[in-house]
Order: sequence, then C-alpha cells, then structure tokens
Amino acid sequence: MPNIYAQRQSRAAAWFHTQEAGNVLVSGWPHFAAVCNTRPNMPVLCASVMGKPTAFADLSLPSGLWLSAWQDGYTGDALCNHPWPLPSESIGTIVLHHLTDVRGDREALFQDCHRVLVPGGQLFVFALNPLSPARRWWWRCGIAASEPSSLRLGLRREGFHCDTSTLGFGPVWGNSPDTSSGRGAGARAAYLLHAEKRTVPLTPIRAKAAQPTVVPGLVK
Repeated sequence: MPNIYAQRQSRAAAWFHTQEAGNVLVSGWPHFAAVCNTRPNMPVLCASVMGKPTAFADLSLPSGLWLSAWQDGYTGDALCNHPWPLPSESIGTIVLHHLTDVRGDREALFQDCHRVLVPGGQLFVFALNPLSPARRWWWRCGIAASEPSSLRLGLRREGFHCDTSTLGFGPVWGNSPDTSSGRGAGARAAYLLHAEKRTVPLTPIRAKAAQPTVVPGLVK
C-alpha cells in the first residue's frame, strides 16, 4: 500500500490527505504500477499531487523521477516550475497522478509533457471523476475535477493522440478501496486516460509519369 501523504499547499491538495482520498489512491495504485512499465528501459516521470511514496522505489524502474505539486511549482526530485528542467525528448513515459485535479495551468503542463516525451512516448493521466457519486467526498474542497472529454481536448490542442476510451477505477458508493476496473469512467470515483506523442511522417509525393522524349528528325 503506498504512502498517501499529500503536500498541503492548498485546500484541494489537502483533500488528498483524507481517508476518502486514500481509498481512491490505493484503488489506483495497481494501475499506476502497470503504466510505469509501458516503456521498459526508458526514463519515467511522475508528476503528482502527493509526496513521493516509498512504493515508487519498489517498482524498480531503470530511471524514475517524481515531482510533487507545491504552491505554483514542484518539489521532490527537483525544485522547479514550468518549463521543467529536462531535455526535450528525454522521457519515455509520463504519469500525471491527479495533478490536473489541483492545478489550473494545464496548458503549460501539457506543453511540457509533449516537449519532454520521446516520439511515441506515453502519457497517462489519473483524475477524479466529477460525475461519480463519490464527488460528495471532495465537494467544495477546491478540486478541479474534469470529465475525460475536457482533458482530451486540452491534450489534442498540444498535439497528443488520445484514446477514445478510459479506464474507470475506485469506489462508487462504498468507503473502502476497490481495485477492480471497468471500461469508461462510468460512476467510478476516478479514471485513467491514455495519450501518445506521435510524429507526423512526411507524406511522399507521387512521382509524375515519365513523358516520352521526342527527338526531332526521328518522328515517323
């Protein structure tokens, strides 16, 4: 079970320190561990609302970086803001771990994700579901939960290719972790959205058909 400690820089982030939030975070951890290994032998970056859990080290990633949201920037493995102090096209997988639930600078966030990902790099977004009955837990806590369609729109603006379906996980009514999952956010407390950085190949131009050469004096 991961440490669910969250930085207390805002009411929204403080909510992730509650027991209800812990049920959601624990429910999503098996999916988190799975997506971190989608690009073996390539660096993984996790930008999260929570502090770096000890279970992250247990994933045995070849190169794993963890950034925790703090005030208007990040702490953790680096003290920074946007743009991230990372070389362009240097990360194989990025996991936004409930970061969009507490941050309003999504445009800068998605731009940085697109910049640092390698071509073909994977982006996974864990987010709370505003249509779930579980929203009663974070109601009026400053949480900026968004539907999957809203996040897809923002990601597509920055050049990402997004899956049309999401993975729903977490409890619906009960107040306990639920590690089962289903296609679509549905009524689950949270969902997982996947996007990919794709490069646009050059479109080959069809060669013009060769025209017969007419040599004067040889035409019969």
